[in-house]
Amino acid sequence: MILRTNRRDGNIVLVSLIAIMLLLMLFALQVNAARTTVRKVEMQHAADAAAHAAGLEFARAMNAITACNHLIGQLNGLGALAMAFGGLELEEGRNYHLKDAGLEMAHGYAVRYGQVHGSIVGYNEVKTSKSASGAAIGRSRQRLKQVMA
Repeated sequence: MILRTNRRDGNIVLVSLIAIMLLLMLFALQVNAARTTVRKVEMQHAADAAAHAAGLEFARAMNAITACNHLIGQLNGLGALAMAFGGLELEEGRNYHLKDAGLEMAHGYAVRYGQVHGSIVGYNEVKTSKSASGAAIGRSRQRLKQVMA
């Protein structure tokens, strides 16, 4: 009997090793792609956080500027109120002579007591006067009407 021997005993091991190496390379490629994606996402989050922080600081600065502008407007209104009531003479404590007796009495009370006592002195003069001098003076005139009422 003639024996036939085929010398293919180690071929399956070689094919298995090549398949395992290919699987390991695919796994390494997948891990590398995942790490790259995670880094990109982290960089995007960092950029978004920096933009958000900058926008937040900008908004806070704009709010501070708005608050300052509001305060400037209030102070201008108070200045207009002082000017409408007595002007520089009242601010400097000089005698101020009014032509209207009711306003002169209100001014005297304001200088002496810091507020108007008794009847509503000068309210009709302020109520009936017309002002086209702008919003700040108009608001101060309304405030003067409220104070005198």
